[in-house]
Amino acid sequence: MQDKLEENNKDLTDDSFDSRNHFEVELRRAVKTVEVMGCIIKNRSGSLEKTVLENTFKEAINVHLRVLSFFFELIKREDEQEAIIDYISRRLEKIIKEKKKRPSDEDLKKISRIIFWNLNFFIVYGILQKIVHSLGSDKLTNIVKNVCENINTPASFLVKHGILMWYNKNLRVNEIVKRIKDKNFSEIARKAIKLMVVDYCALHPISYKDRQRIEKELGIPAKKFLIGKFKEKA
Repeated sequence: MQDKLEENNKDLTDDSFDSRNHFEVELRRAVKTVEVMGCIIKNRSGSLEKTVLENTFKEAINVHLRVLSFFFELIKREDEQEAIIDYISRRLEKIIKEKKKRPSDEDLKKISRIIFWNLNFFIVYGILQKIVHSLGSDKLTNIVKNVCENINTPASFLVKHGILMWYNKNLRVNEIVKRIKDKNFSEIARKAIKLMVVDYCALHPISYKDRQRIEKELGIPAKKFLIGKFKEKA
């Protein structure tokens, strides 16, 4: 109802309402819709039929996965990549132009490229975390497993284990290790699942022995767990 009210109040003939604004409105609506669907299946998990819960969870997760696919379509074109990297480079040049020691144009381009791909990674990671926390619940464990395993993509694998970690306190190291060795598991997916594990370990009590095993099995540097260690001591 609020969306409809906002839409009626917006002057669609206004020049400022271009395709980009339209995309932002639709994206916001999609995110809010998934949040509502998540609230319904979490609060009604005991009264709704299993098929209804599974279908609702599947439709909700697919909304975000379509957003993720659309984002990948935007950044995979080399001409678009270079245009954004050049823009970042120009912005950095303005920031550092008064500095005595400024990097060369080549180094500036390298820094811009690193910033570009880091931003892309955290956008992807943010979307995955949004799915986990919008739809995750310890009451929906079997639903989550069934739907994510049927979808069977790196993204659905990340969602499943994100929910298992945060809502079931269940870190399945062996299953994660086996999957990340798969040739079809992308590098960005590997980095995302490792960051999920690091975040989980930083906020939950993990024994020294288990921490060492996680470091070894997943190839995560020990320094990544420093936050968790300090918390453990506190």
